Amino acid sequence: MNGWQAIRQLAYLIRSRVWTGTSAKVFGRVLLASRVDDDEDLGLGNLPLCILRLGSARSDPEFGEEPDLLSHDAIARLIVAVEADPTGEGSLVGSNYGLSLVTSAGAGLLQVEREFFLAARRLQDVDGVRCFVKATSAAETQRVQGSAAVIALREYRLEMLVGTEPFYHPGTRLAATAPGGGQAALTWTLPPDRFDRYRVVLRRAAGATPPTSITGGTGITLSGNLATSVTDTPGVGAFSYALFATYDETTATPDSDDQVSASDTVTITAT
Repeated sequence: MNGWQAIRQLAYLIRSRVWTGTSAKVFGRVLLASRVDDDEDLGLGNLPLCILRLGSARSDPEFGEEPDLLSHDAIARLIVAVEADPTGEGSLVGSNYGLSLVTSAGAGLLQVEREFFLAARRLQDVDGVRCFVKATSAAETQRVQGSAAVIALREYRLEMLVGTEPFYHPGTRLAATAPGGGQAALTWTLPPDRFDRYRVVLRRAAGATPPTSITGGTGITLSGNLATSVTDTPGVGAFSYALFATYDETTATPDSDDQVSASDTVTITAT
């Protein structure tokens, strides 16, 4: 991944993070922003809030020998508030422990940041990125105008080791067996969960040369966009299959084949 993909993937992982042991999302809102002037205008209903922005970047910070390796800084600001919390204690350490056991409502900054760390930790080698929390600021509090709440906020500096070119993960471990009856049973492993992952496409061609594009050969109908297996009936003979992963970088809910990964292929003789 490059820096553009990495910061979007980080935001995706934070948005997707659920409170440990539950299905409730941790953050009311996650923003990619270069500037937010007034946190109070963001609304208590959107909290906890995470604001991400890019910091500086350096080429191969350890050895200075790989110009295609960049260390990108990302700055994350977490903002938390607890209702009816005039002293700010609840916004730091939590106050409504009944709710904070099952959702982020009532949780303090130090409880929410644990979930943030767990989300950021998922941005690792499987994505083509290494992400580390390198430093944090002091925790600050400020009163919300017209409310009994006090917000707590803290900034975190993350270092992301990325490439300079975009990368699109392929599906892997495409395998096929011939159970008989002119059938081919195929399985594969999906590419990692990404902000832009859309679907996998399986294509078939007769002989030993697999299709080279998502329109080549014959398309195999799958059970869904992210299926992991299928039983095809090509008939008796040698057939080659190619698995492609496709990505959509332009819509909030991916729904088109904007980018196509390299393929994984397999050849089988059906009996």
